[in-house]
Amino acid sequence: MGEAPRRSQGRRKRAALAAVAAWLAGPTAAHAGDAGEPDLRQMTLEELLAIPVAVVTRSERPLRDTPGIVTVITRDDLAASGARDLIAVLQLVPGFAVGMDVQGSLALGFRGNTGAGGQILVLVDGLELNENMYGTPMIDVPIDLIEKIEIVRGPGSVVHGGYAELAVINVITRAAAGATAATVGTRYGQMEDGLGYRDVFATGRDRVAGVDVGVSASLGEGRRSDGYYRDFFGGAYRLPNRVDPAMLDVGLGWHGLEVRGLGHWLRTSSQDAVNVSEPAPVDTDFASYFLDARYAWRLTDTVTLTPRATFKRQQPWQVRDLAAITYYRKTAARYTGSVTLDWAVREHLDVLAGAEAFTSRARLVDTANTGVGFQQPLAEGDHDSFSTLTAYSQVLLDHRWANLSLGARLEWNSRFGAVMVPRIGVTRGLGRLHTKLLLSQAFRAPGHEPYSLNVDLRPEKTTTYELEVGYQLGEHVFAGANLFDITTRDPFVYDFDPLVGAERYLNFPRTGSRGVEAVVRAQHERGRAQLTGSYYDASGKNQVALYAVPGQDDVTSGFPAWKLTLSGSARVAEHLSLSPSVVVLGPVWGPVGVEGSADDLTFGEQDATLLLGIYALRRDLAVPGLDLGIGVADLLDQGVRYVERSAIAHAPLPGPTREYMLHVSYRRPLD
Repeated sequence: MGEAPRRSQGRRKRAALAAVAAWLAGPTAAHAGDAGEPDLRQMTLEELLAIPVAVVTRSERPLRDTPGIVTVITRDDLAASGARDLIAVLQLVPGFAVGMDVQGSLALGFRGNTGAGGQILVLVDGLELNENMYGTPMIDVPIDLIEKIEIVRGPGSVVHGGYAELAVINVITRAAAGATAATVGTRYGQMEDGLGYRDVFATGRDRVAGVDVGVSASLGEGRRSDGYYRDFFGGAYRLPNRVDPAMLDVGLGWHGLEVRGLGHWLRTSSQDAVNVSEPAPVDTDFASYFLDARYAWRLTDTVTLTPRATFKRQQPWQVRDLAAITYYRKTAARYTGSVTLDWAVREHLDVLAGAEAFTSRARLVDTANTGVGFQQPLAEGDHDSFSTLTAYSQVLLDHRWANLSLGARLEWNSRFGAVMVPRIGVTRGLGRLHTKLLLSQAFRAPGHEPYSLNVDLRPEKTTTYELEVGYQLGEHVFAGANLFDITTRDPFVYDFDPLVGAERYLNFPRTGSRGVEAVVRAQHERGRAQLTGSYYDASGKNQVALYAVPGQDDVTSGFPAWKLTLSGSARVAEHLSLSPSVVVLGPVWGPVGVEGSADDLTFGEQDATLLLGIYALRRDLAVPGLDLGIGVADLLDQGVRYVERSAIAHAPLPGPTREYMLHVSYRRPLD
């Protein structure tokens, strides 16, 4: 009876020593009421310091003690910024960049390394949104359905598996968190020469007959750009680039039991294909369906056992036009069972242990047209399957000299055998100063398409070192910086053979980067501001010929070596906030043309890009709960151009131009 209160008190004290760093590491809440998140402008310093996060260790820890570098973005940050999508959000997060993939899609990068092949994990309410054919992280999650985003700027594979090789983007929706409230709204964005986006959404969370019920839904239509695309072979046309996302999320909770159903759809159109353009626009569709059930069984006051079962079915990259270069009709399903044990051994010692097993299966939907376009056979002809067994554990020890985190993941893959990856973290808080020293490894095995396209592929293993130092400069200002070193051995890399017009995967000796990220955050009751900078250097790291820039071994193709951001929000009146943003993307190297044939590329440098934005949000307009936002993105009409990451003869793809935004929503608390 006596130890549980002491443990709770000790944890509150540890949280109180740390969470300003959690808040200052990234944007945080500025408006409360129905949000479920506290209003940070009105919190005392002790309350502010007690904010925990759980994405790194699966158990709530103050960010200062968490063995990871985390940025937290709340719903109020998203509302105040007017961000059109997650790409706009990630532009303000150190280390992240966006390049060109294929078929009008974008490639998410981190610290100069690509995440397009499954190196960055995207979670939505704990469900893995990466598609299981190629591993692509699906980031078209409707902004207005999001309650909070926790971003691990570093690996999380020990707890989350292979897709968490470089970073984790953990999205928590309003259906899964927040106070009892209902919200409806619509958004509209207009570029100079065409529609930017428009959507409608509704979300609500309430307790009905003792059951927590959360529902979120969104239906949208958009365009990536209103610009013209010119390939390297004389083709030129206005981009179709339709991007129409939709999502339905339903969650039920009752006495520790949680059941969730999630559907995510993305309809796109493109003409750019891979290198040679299609003769006409082609529709490419993505669909994901999830059903998840878990039960938090409190065995004692200090021990919780959580069994879980998850079903995931996806149809990514669906091209139904038989005449298309990229014709593709395949589907994948994954069945996962897991159990996690969380044991608070004593006040300063927590143990987490878990086991997971899954079977992943893929098959050809259309076997009659095998060999047409990208509809190539799988590893076993018309189907493919593999299984994985995993055991992981971590020990979190709080000591007066330092906090220690020890973790390991043992994974057995039916194709590649067993491997173990460790994680070690040492964190130390001393007054206003905190430090972190982190070592983590990640193991990623080839999925369905990589293995089917090359059965001789080897898995890759990534080792990451990180050092973070942060200091609170007085009552209102915080400054922090972190160093990182990333090395990936045997990376398997997507390629396209222009001579035969076929996809393929290749292993290379290694790739990686080293660099620094920094943040300065100022907070006052009248507003907040954040200045960030990030820089990577690939010298001596990258040995992937497809990523190399001739004569420039310090950079890799597709992603800028540095980025600067300045953003904030000022309360100019009681219910009115003004939020400016500045993003400077450094020069980007990549393919700029061909000399004779598609496999003889010329490289060039795209100048640095300055993106200015301004957004005004008026809350409680005329009636309580009615919010109106107006703003402009890319005020100077610079027009981002996304550069190809690999040495594929794909010309830079135009992004959004200047865009005018109008957002309207109405929220009402539920009894």
